[in-house]
Amino acid sequence: MLSNVNNMDTKLNKFLNQYNLTEYVEKFERLPGGLMNFTYRLHFNNVLEHTSTIKLNDNDNFLILFHKLKPKSLIAKVTYPYIAHLGPEFPYPLIRQMNEKRALQLLNNNLSHEVDKNMNDLSSIFNRHKTLKISRVWIHDEENNILIIEDQGQLETMKDWFISTNNLLNKSIMDTIHAYGVQLANFVIDLQISSIKYVNYLKPMFNTVEAHKADFLEIPGIIENIRANYDLHHIDELWPVVSQYYQQEISDLIIDGRVFAHGDIWSSNILINENDSTLTLLDWEWAGIRSPAHDPGTFLSHCHVQMLVNPSNEGLLCFLNTFTDTYRENAQRHKVSWYENEQEKYSFAWILGALHATNLLFWTTFLTCCSTEEKICCHRRCLVTAAVEYARKCQSGPNKTTYDSMLNDKLFGRLFHAI
Repeated sequence: MLSNVNNMDTKLNKFLNQYNLTEYVEKFERLPGGLMNFTYRLHFNNVLEHTSTIKLNDNDNFLILFHKLKPKSLIAKVTYPYIAHLGPEFPYPLIRQMNEKRALQLLNNNLSHEVDKNMNDLSSIFNRHKTLKISRVWIHDEENNILIIEDQGQLETMKDWFISTNNLLNKSIMDTIHAYGVQLANFVIDLQISSIKYVNYLKPMFNTVEAHKADFLEIPGIIENIRANYDLHHIDELWPVVSQYYQQEISDLIIDGRVFAHGDIWSSNILINENDSTLTLLDWEWAGIRSPAHDPGTFLSHCHVQMLVNPSNEGLLCFLNTFTDTYRENAQRHKVSWYENEQEKYSFAWILGALHATNLLFWTTFLTCCSTEEKICCHRRCLVTAAVEYARKCQSGPNKTTYDSMLNDKLFGRLFHAI
C-alpha cells in the first residue's frame, strides 16, 4: 500500500513541476475513499493572490485559468494505468477517469466541440436543479493519469452527516433530509428523461463495457472465497443470475430503453452544504448508458447495506423512502416507458434484483464485523444470504414472475407503488 501511495505522490509532483505550480502549493493532503484512484486536495498559498498573469502560450488554458482565478484549492484524482492483477489489457481505471471527465464536461455544458448544440436540455440540467452541484474540470493530464477538478470545499459526505446527526434528529433535521431526498430523486429522473433521445450519440463517448468485463472476472474468485471461508454453499445460486446480468451489461447491442446514468449514487458520493442546502454529486467515473434501473437500484442497494450495519439510522431511512416515493411519483407522472411498457417494466424489475445481488456480492469484499474467525462474520453472512434471496427472485429472468416478486419486495416495492 505504501508503495502505491509513493507512486501516486510521484505522479502528482511530476504534474506540479510540469506546470510550474510547486512554488504555489502549500501542501497536498490525501482524501479518503476511491478504489481506482487516489484523491488529493491541493492547497495553494497566499503568494498566488499577489501574482499577475505570467507569460503563457495560447494553448496553456489551464495556467491562464489558474492565474486568473487564483483558486485556494483544487482536487486531484490520480489513477493507475491498469489493475495490476488483471494486466495491461484491462486499462479500465483510465477508462473510468475519462468517463468522469466527459460526464463533468457534458453536464457543465463544456463539451461544446463534441456535443450537439441541440442537447441543451441535458447539458444544462444543473440550471434546472439549483440545489445540486458538480465540479468543473480544470485539466486532464493523460500522461500522468491525473484529473484536476474544482474543489467544493471541506464538506461532509451524506454518509458521515447521517452518522453525526443520528442522535440529534428533530423535525427541522428530518425536514432537511426529506428535502434532500426530493432533490436527488428529481435530478435522477430528469437526467434519465432528458437523455433518452441522445443515447445513440452518447454511448460511444462513455465506455462502460470494459469496466464490466473486468468486474465480471472478479466474480468467480469472490464466490470461491466465500464458499471456502464461510461454508455457505448456497452462494452457487448467485452465479447464473450474476452471469446473466453481466452478459447483458457487456453487450454493445442493447440500446433501447437505456438512459444516461451517474452509475454509483450513494451517500458517500454526495456532499452536503448545510449553509445553502445544496448537494454535490461526486465520482462520475461509472457514468454511461445504462438501464434506468441502475441509478435508483444502486442507491437503494447501498442504503440496504448501510441499514444492515446500522438499523437505527432513521435519517437514512427517511432519505431512502423520500427518494423512492419521489422517483416513483415522477416516473408515473411522466409516463416513462419503463413504467408503462410491459417488457421494459419486467426488465426494470429484473435488473433491480440482479444488480442488487451483484452489489451485495461485491460488498462482501469490504464489509466485515470480524477481523478473525471469518466463519462467524455476521455482516458478510447476511450479505450472502440477501444476495442469494434476490438471485432466487430473479432466476426466471425479466418476466412477470420476477416483476411480481419485486413489486412485493420490502426494499424495491416502493418504487412501484405507495407503501
